[in-house]
Amino acid sequence: MTARRTPVQIDRLGAHEWETLREVRLAALADSPGAFWSQLADEARFGREEWSSFLRAGAWFVARDDTGAVGLAAGLPSPDGPEPELIAMWVAPTARGRGIATLLTRAVVGWAIAARAPALSLWVADGNDTARTLYQHFGFVLTGEWAPMPRDAAAGEQRMRRLLSAKGEPQSRG
Repeated sequence: MTARRTPVQIDRLGAHEWETLREVRLAALADSPGAFWSQLADEARFGREEWSSFLRAGAWFVARDDTGAVGLAAGLPSPDGPEPELIAMWVAPTARGRGIATLLTRAVVGWAIAARAPALSLWVADGNDTARTLYQHFGFVLTGEWAPMPRDAAAGEQRMRRLLSAKGEPQSRG
């Protein structure tokens, strides 16, 4: 018998939902420590003010089904200019394969388009071919930039970028 797939809803977290952000973010760091710059031990010590600050800094989207929060992604304005980044993408292991990462990516791309950003970028960990394929489907291309991960200089991540037109559509890759 096939398990019933419950509908998934994507919501932008409000300023008062710091506890939801904390819960899902810590679950992400525990599940996939090699995929993130941050470490579980560091963020587990954060209090209400740090989590509230994270919420104010960007647009955080959570995926929910009837079991609760099952995914997270955020759009964060760049400190260096008008080009925001997609950060913190994660889907719970029990919810993978249901298109939730696609829904979360779509939410962040929509946020960037609404903000009239010229482009959206992200960093994807080496070896995370599933994520790279997803992002390529959305029109992200590798930029050639690479950065080492903080805990292991031999491991790294590559930058991907998607140009946006004035109408919010991907620009020609040619």
